[in-house]
Amino acid sequence: MESRFRSNEAERYVERYAAAFGDDLARRVHTAHLLAEDPSLVLFDGGSVSVKSLTTDLFGDPVEVLQISGGGVELDQITPSDFASCRLASVRHILDRASTIELGVIAELSSSRVRVDDPAPPPSTLVHAVLPGRFVDHALADAVLTVLSQPEPEAVINRIFGGRVLFVPYAPAGAALARRVVDLLRARIVAGAPRPSLVIAERHGIFTWGDSAEESYAAMIGAVSLIEDYIAEIRGTNSRPTISVPDLGLYTKIAPIFRGVLARVTARPWLLTWRTSTLMRGFCDRIEMTLLAQLGCAAPDHAASTKGKPLVIGALDFTNAAITRARIEDALRDYASTYEDYVRRASAGRRRSPKLLDPWPRVILFEGLGALTLGRSAAEAHRAADLYEREAAILEAAHAMH
Repeated sequence: MESRFRSNEAERYVERYAAAFGDDLARRVHTAHLLAEDPSLVLFDGGSVSVKSLTTDLFGDPVEVLQISGGGVELDQITPSDFASCRLASVRHILDRASTIELGVIAELSSSRVRVDDPAPPPSTLVHAVLPGRFVDHALADAVLTVLSQPEPEAVINRIFGGRVLFVPYAPAGAALARRVVDLLRARIVAGAPRPSLVIAERHGIFTWGDSAEESYAAMIGAVSLIEDYIAEIRGTNSRPTISVPDLGLYTKIAPIFRGVLARVTARPWLLTWRTSTLMRGFCDRIEMTLLAQLGCAAPDHAASTKGKPLVIGALDFTNAAITRARIEDALRDYASTYEDYVRRASAGRRRSPKLLDPWPRVILFEGLGALTLGRSAAEAHRAADLYEREAAILEAAHAMH
């Protein structure tokens, strides 16, 4: 992975934004855009950036703030107005008194904003607040999620970075994750160990930091590049599968049949799109495809668009349309039933049950053909396709390493 940073381009951002929003935020927006230029590094809102700086409140008094990309904001489109300015002392106070249950934390984070019309801060705000750098970058990079998908991810991470990385075992996003970061940082200091220069959190990706936007961005590119080199070295002896050439007529046969069955079973219309890239067809050509697909998402963030697992459908025989429709309908109902059973099991013994969302898949994998993704809009369908293509790349690389 190569750095895309160019000083002359950074200065253009300063000329455009610094007068109204300050030099720090202008440079922060620039490197946020650089992160999002590579979909294997940041895709959609799969990352966040921040800077700690001084500003003034509504009364003109100086206040130390954490300016962080707003929740749900996509970094490739971000502007200075898309950052939430949160009082840093308030954010840290929220972390000190937040329970391990995340209820209410997001609302309290919103109350820490200097201006009420700022975007809502994301759950990662608490982690950004406790990391030492003025500028912090966070990314759900493919390479990072690949090594985190190994059976012993901490050992792999330490093999790559040695003592300069802080590995954080899984904790839910928000206060629980931030508290775990704080506890591990303190333990390192007490033990006299070197202070880490980056954090890799299981299923949450990588955090880097620096005293400038350029330094934090360079740390991200350098760290991800090291991981990519390690993956390439390990999987270099593993051959990639030969990709078969599908019958193109199948695509035009499957989509309308599937759309009709889906509308009848779910009682709502859906928009569908095919993803038939070389990567996706190669993944669906694998003998292990069904097994790999059932491993779930490498990052919880992806599941909001792709669901936790795709629906896998084997070879279809189109000589009998009625049988084909019945097979697809049975597969859809089985998928929904499995999801509902999962939610019931997860609710057992809990005071507050998780919300039961619609149980229908968003990604359907067809052996040898690729992925058919669906959404209530074209944008939703394409988003699911883009995200699952990254998931397929991660699953393939992780499998090749193992």
